[in-house]
Amino acid sequence: MKALKLIIPAMLLLFAACVYDYEEPTEIPDFDEMDPISLSEDVVPIFEANCVVAGCHGEGGVPPVLTAEQAYNDLHDFEQVDVDNPQDSILYQRMTDSARPMPPAGVLPQDDLNTVLGWIAQGAQDN
Repeated sequence: MKALKLIIPAMLLLFAACVYDYEEPTEIPDFDEMDPISLSEDVVPIFEANCVVAGCHGEGGVPPVLTAEQAYNDLHDFEQVDVDNPQDSILYQRMTDSARPMPPAGVLPQDDLNTVLGWIAQGAQDN
């Protein structure tokens, strides 16, 4: 009985802590009013720092290969981007999936996610 008296308050604290851990998603900016987002200058560095360096999406790794030389072709060949519905793109969905995020280390910062989403929204060009 004494153990139950300790367990119940501990569980209540745990559940209460979970409520406050929730972060409201950041509002997605209007990409049409932003400067053009460049695959080579803005998006590939995010891929190289988080996806390629981990050994997952580099040459010989899991498709799509996200190196500077191959990212554009693989993202389009493997239908990872949907310029008509950017938020429905497989690439963006995988990057924001809290249960199985890419990269596996966790969901990237919102600025990085907005950069990738913006590039898709602006036509996912090879620029």
